[in-house]
Amino acid sequence: MNFKKLEMFLEDIEKEGCPFFGLKIVYKGEEVYKKICGLREDKSPAGYDDVFFLYSCTKVVTAVAAMQMVEKGKFCLDDPVSKYIPEFEKLYAWESRVPVEKVLTIRHLLTMTSGYNYNFGKENLKKVSQDKNATTLDVVKAMAKDYIEFFPGDIFCYGFGLDIVAAIVEVVSGMKFGEYVKKNIFEPLKMNNTTFEKDEKIIEKMLPQYRYNESEKSFNLVDKTNPFTLTDKFESGGAGLIGTINDYTKLVTVLANYGTSKDGYKLLSKESIDAMKTNHLTNEKLMEYFFKKDGGYGYGLGVRTLIDNSKTGAPLGEFGWDSAACAYSMIDVENNVGVFFGCHTLGWGKGYQHHNKIRDLVYECLEF
Repeated sequence: MNFKKLEMFLEDIEKEGCPFFGLKIVYKGEEVYKKICGLREDKSPAGYDDVFFLYSCTKVVTAVAAMQMVEKGKFCLDDPVSKYIPEFEKLYAWESRVPVEKVLTIRHLLTMTSGYNYNFGKENLKKVSQDKNATTLDVVKAMAKDYIEFFPGDIFCYGFGLDIVAAIVEVVSGMKFGEYVKKNIFEPLKMNNTTFEKDEKIIEKMLPQYRYNESEKSFNLVDKTNPFTLTDKFESGGAGLIGTINDYTKLVTVLANYGTSKDGYKLLSKESIDAMKTNHLTNEKLMEYFFKKDGGYGYGLGVRTLIDNSKTGAPLGEFGWDSAACAYSMIDVENNVGVFFGCHTLGWGKGYQHHNKIRDLVYECLEF
């Protein structure tokens, strides 16, 4: 292994002015490379246990929780969502509110083909968001009253699907979503600093958050808020977690080992992980709307999945996701490789372009 090329690339990212990033690579359960750059609010060096908003990297956790429910026989992927949340029985599409005849299923939610986008301005969602005590289930029930963008299964549309999945997990488990993932994912994997909690002490310790200004080519400090956490009690299964580089690396390490931790905890079965990383955008119409298709990706259950590796050393089925603040997770079960790149900068388009470069350099440096 020789990480010189990767090291040089990360130095270039630092020279671009990126105020914080951290990278960890694991191979066969062992950490083989790490680098961190940036400062805490008090100007001391950032660390691998410092918390930041994970945003959509939350979706991988929610997909794991959903597949655990499937393994336990609590629900099936093709169950109607209305079986668990009756408010979804009668749905309407478009602002003209055309009745939806297709049945919305859990599979539609996990594959982002449900019809729910990220429109925060819809009538009922906007109304419930004004109640800071509205729970995850309250918010999701309000979503059911608003129109969807298309009939379920017709096209891919990135949005609130995983938030609705989190509410279903609450219903079938009898626990708040945050309690469920803490008991069944975070505690067994010793992810002690990953949470949906948003109390002042946690926010105070959080790494500074930035937003990139494209016209000025500058990284600007912004408030430590997450617009996806719509209320104080809403635990967003799509984008609500706060976590650390060390913690998330533990998750990708176990997933890369086909779901089993070093000490024998069975997070997920091989069959469940195979289902997650199987492309579910199986026709041209679905792929047309998927924004990572040009990079060789399709979409599985809550994760991107590589379906064309002609331009990369990564194997077919490499999977994971990224975040609104440019974090990036990569899981490869074929070679037992896990990668997590932590970042806390919103709106940095070029930062997303770095993800595939990091992926390719990882394989080059591991000399596969």
